[in-house]
Amino acid sequence: MEKPAVPREPPVVVVTVEIDDECYRLARAPTADGRTWRLRKLEGQREGAVYEIREYADGYQRCTCMDAKFRGRACKHLLAMRQMGALPEPPPRPAPSRPAIGSRPEIHEER
Repeated sequence: MEKPAVPREPPVVVVTVEIDDECYRLARAPTADGRTWRLRKLEGQREGAVYEIREYADGYQRCTCMDAKFRGRACKHLLAMRQMGALPEPPPRPAPSRPAIGSRPEIHEER
């Protein structure tokens, strides 16, 4: 008589990623949608820092590092995740519908 199959827990996978000569531990974050990754810096300046990289349903991607927050563009963490195939290239963002800061609005004079 065969023994019934025992359900197994999924294996824990740890990946080390090197970005610009700095090593990070990469793991999926425990979120309901599974679209969040965590990078923990393993050495150097800011050792132990944790950055979360999230992909939203509309394709927008965000990293919690200071570079991404202050510059408002893809940081080295996002670019590395895309390069290794963990994240897809994001869809193009629509152009802003309002004038850029510092631009002059058109003025229409009444006659």
